[in-house]
Amino acid sequence: MQVFKFLFMFILPIVSLSMPAPDATEHLDLSSLGPLLTARQDGKPGGLLGDLIGSLGSLKEILAPETLDAVKTVVTNAAKVLDDDGSKRAKALITNASNLLTADLVKQVNGLLKELGPVISAVVKVISMLLQSLLG
Repeated sequence: MQVFKFLFMFILPIVSLSMPAPDATEHLDLSSLGPLLTARQDGKPGGLLGDLIGSLGSLKEILAPETLDAVKTVVTNAAKVLDDDGSKRAKALITNASNLLTADLVKQVNGLLKELGPVISAVVKVISMLLQSLLG
């Protein structure tokens, strides 16, 4: 490992000094800056500046006090939920639900609902008949 360290220490300066520097250009091509240099005749800013002003209007809405208060509330409540105690409680809740929700329990609840279906229909009919007789 030490050999590679020293090898790089000797090779790196040689390689970096052997690369030629790029030639400086004195000519600046202003045509590539066209959208930045265009002037509008109607007095409104154009190009990138006009887009920037439009974007700043949207930022004004985002930075409104109501929005900042809402963001603060969300961050504060998220911090409470995601702290160590909150994550431990969520893990315990999921573990308990996983232990309770077995295939046996699902079969029993399914059978119970099938048996209660006709009973609920009969109770609804009795209640509707009672209401009809009371209300005329």
